[in-house]
Amino acid sequence: ISALQGWVIGYLRANAIVVSIAALSLLTGIVTQVTGGAGIFAAANADLSPLKMEFGPVNITVFVFLAAVFIAQVILSRTTFGYALYLVGSNPRASDATGIRTGAVMTGAYAIAGAFCEIAGIMAAARFATASLETGFGYDYDAIAIITLGGVSMHGGHGSAFHVLLGAIILSTINTILVLNGASQGTQRVMLGVLVLGAICLNVRARR
Repeated sequence: ISALQGWVIGYLRANAIVVSIAALSLLTGIVTQVTGGAGIFAAANADLSPLKMEFGPVNITVFVFLAAVFIAQVILSRTTFGYALYLVGSNPRASDATGIRTGAVMTGAYAIAGAFCEIAGIMAAARFATASLETGFGYDYDAIAIITLGGVSMHGGHGSAFHVLLGAIILSTINTILVLNGASQGTQRVMLGVLVLGAICLNVRARR
């Protein structure tokens, strides 16, 4: 499904944000229709222990996340596809002029992103022993906040998986500090909005 989005964006030159919103709406509608809006619970005899293991105080989810970051960084920095992806992100027209198959690169990028999202969905479903549309509510904004705080360019062509990891650490640290100080949910969202806006302003200024 993600690869199909990439194909529409890459080959038909459709707006990425509009396509993503449309795909989210379609998926949400289809899943809601199929499930009736209810969550799907794991069977009583389902063995989810391999996906919920703990190594001391650290859950296996942390290791899966770090492995995903490492794999993503290798793809970006050590492969021809990664170099092409940076160039397409910087200037799609220049990429076309140099002979790069922009549509194929976009399709591949979305396919890989979809695979990582699938892994995250599986880990979340295993953790809660249920699959529900409510599980990832609000994660889209957190994802934007993380890449912005990590210094990844919203215009494309700049950033790395390690920067995303840094952004995740920053966001997690800020949220933890706010919670420990008794900040309300509203205060946390306001603070996050201010930080994201500030990071975007710094990003734009750096580009100039």
